[in-house]
Amino acid sequence: MNKTHIKCMALALAALLAAPSACKAAGTTAAVFLNVGVSAKAEGMGGAGAAVVDDASAVTINPAAMVAVDGRQVSVMHNEYLLDINQEYAAYVSNWGKRAIGGSIVYLDYGEQAEYDALDNYLGSFRPVDYALTAAYAAQHDESISWGVGLKYIKVKISDFSDSGFAIDAGIKYKPAPKGWTFAAVLRNLGDSIKLDENEDELPVTLVVGAAYEFDQYPLVAAFDHFMINGEDPEYHLGLQYTINDMIALRTGYNSGYDIDDGFTFGVGLKYEDFGFDYAFIPSGEFGDAHRFSLNLKF
Repeated sequence: MNKTHIKCMALALAALLAAPSACKAAGTTAAVFLNVGVSAKAEGMGGAGAAVVDDASAVTINPAAMVAVDGRQVSVMHNEYLLDINQEYAAYVSNWGKRAIGGSIVYLDYGEQAEYDALDNYLGSFRPVDYALTAAYAAQHDESISWGVGLKYIKVKISDFSDSGFAIDAGIKYKPAPKGWTFAAVLRNLGDSIKLDENEDELPVTLVVGAAYEFDQYPLVAAFDHFMINGEDPEYHLGLQYTINDMIALRTGYNSGYDIDDGFTFGVGLKYEDFGFDYAFIPSGEFGDAHRFSLNLKF
């Protein structure tokens, strides 16, 4: 496989991962899987999670929010993605008052891919995979402000070519009162470029600015995130969550990064004592629908 085939394949896989915005032109950043959502709760709200995340997926979504996790918690997610792409995610957070540590792993399997040489002769099949490991730390600065940082190891493999690198995530969260407004900012994927054969691309460095409002008289939360991604158009993520009897959460949202079926998302959450389950449905037209399932366990 020559470098032209590797470049075209990398762009094709990037387009698939950007799906449901797959009808956009693919960017030239590497490891775009780093910006695929890792929480069924957040994805049910259109991907707006920076200011509202309160489970172990905070390791990835906003490390500053790890201090909002109650005690020790594990979160796992399975993503039945598009075109036989599957994503697995697991995270752990341990919070002891004003300090918290956490770790996560995200793994993405693209399924079987055909391989051809420069003359378009079929050479067989291979299975591209990407994964990232993160270790994170967070602290409460005062009653209103928390901050967090994460160190991420990234591995990308396509056919016989692979590369790895490191990146840093950093986040801040400002919550001036138990109810009302919460504000957040997160910088993700700041680090090494990734090189496959002779093609070297930067990571998808992303700045997320988010806000959420929790109503005082109604069990309703509204959230908004603005994504600024290196090499891509800005994205807008909006979400709503309505909770019934502190047990059932109904969610919907809109993500401007999804070009197919207008970018609407839907979700539901169930919580009983120390156990939680979340589901998100993302309709994606001809590419097939995406389904995310998350489990949260506090102990």
